[in-house]
Amino acid sequence: MTADSSAPIVIVGAGMAGLACATWLHRAGRAVRVLDAADAVGGRVRTDATPDGFRLDRGFQVLLTDYPEARRMFDYGALSLRAFRSGAVIRLPNGTETTLQNPLQRPLAALSALASPIGGLADKLRILRLVLHVQQHTPAELLARPGTDTLGFLRRYGWSESMIDNFFRPFFGGVFLDRGLGTASNFFEFVFQQFVRGEAAVPALGMQQLPEQLAARLPAGTIQLNTAVAALEGPYVRLASGETLATAAVALAVDGPALARLLPGAGAPSAGSRLTTNTYFVAEGPSPGRGDGLLRLNAARGPWPTT
Repeated sequence: MTADSSAPIVIVGAGMAGLACATWLHRAGRAVRVLDAADAVGGRVRTDATPDGFRLDRGFQVLLTDYPEARRMFDYGALSLRAFRSGAVIRLPNGTETTLQNPLQRPLAALSALASPIGGLADKLRILRLVLHVQQHTPAELLARPGTDTLGFLRRYGWSESMIDNFFRPFFGGVFLDRGLGTASNFFEFVFQQFVRGEAAVPALGMQQLPEQLAARLPAGTIQLNTAVAALEGPYVRLASGETLATAAVALAVDGPALARLLPGAGAPSAGSRLTTNTYFVAEGPSPGRGDGLLRLNAARGPWPTT
């Protein structure tokens, strides 16, 4: 069976990857159809609204505004971005808190950063050295560098175990959902560069505004939600409902387990997805963050210590 060139390109998955793929294909003049089993676009990038009007993003989600692809894809002005300050308040295993801020963006914070109990002076100078290093390269150059694991990279760079455990693990372990820091080191360098060059921000109405902005640019009827794909059969896509769709081509924008299910025996990765639990708390009175615009990190292993 051959593909039907008059049929649309079918994209399985209406998460960020699938919507970006659909956007570029549509710009190129190709007919596309996006299928997703969920009831809304976004995949892992979703925002829930409470009856009181609070918008709660699922998971630790921020937009790094200097991402090259993000700058090409999104209208930042329409998103009404709300940026965090560059830095973090870190709760140490002994229950005390310390603040680290980016001295390049807030020079007066450099003195307090030097006095922080996280790492020694040499550790903090290595941070500056890495900042200067990533600033000398384009994102593409950093991603093309030979990659090892992030933990090995940090140790070879010379950071102390205290600096790794109390800063890199809680910060980048949260970004990568990988507290073991096994993520590729070249990707770590790229992400570190994005934090240095841009801002960490969220849209005023929640992170789901990102996929919804992309979806709104596609022709009406392009995205078909509540539509599970059962199998790929040559140039056809068979839905769980039993319906069969002709395609010009199929793009799979799904996670590893779904990819292995749809391409059995084709060498598709079978590794499970990383899971995380996101818990929200409601408190009376002023914000526990004191309105300072800084991220909060927990350097203690296990549950957050009580006080």
